[in-house]
Amino acid sequence: MRKIRATFIVIAVYEFAKIIFTLVSRPVINIIALPFSWYAACPLLILPLLALILLAVNPLKYCEYCFLLILSKIIFLLSILYYIVDTVSVHMQNPTTLNADASLQFLIFLLIFFLFDVILSIVISLTERKIKSINLDSEGSVCK
Repeated sequence: MRKIRATFIVIAVYEFAKIIFTLVSRPVINIIALPFSWYAACPLLILPLLALILLAVNPLKYCEYCFLLILSKIIFLLSILYYIVDTVSVHMQNPTTLNADASLQFLIFLLIFFLFDVILSIVISLTERKIKSINLDSEGSVCK
């Protein structure tokens, strides 16, 4: 059980670093203000972190939050792909609007987050299976 808790603590630290990076990074495109949807969605970044903290405290009790984590990872992966496609399309339409070096550096950071999130979604999925196999009772129900 200590390995499972340590896994969730490490993932929580990663999620916290990702939140900080997301909040302090700005797009390279000359934008005066970000759209309202960005500000409205920012508080939702904390939900996976809270779920990871609860899972680190008691994985057997809160194992149903693994689904929330996997879902948030999938949504984050889709948002990275959308951002990359949108950035490349804007760059193709008007190459002078983007600073190529800064955009490339930012995309490299996003690809690093992309790879880590793919790996972490697999780790969370496998950990969820392990928790559910520990937590099975005589009736076959999971997650007390």
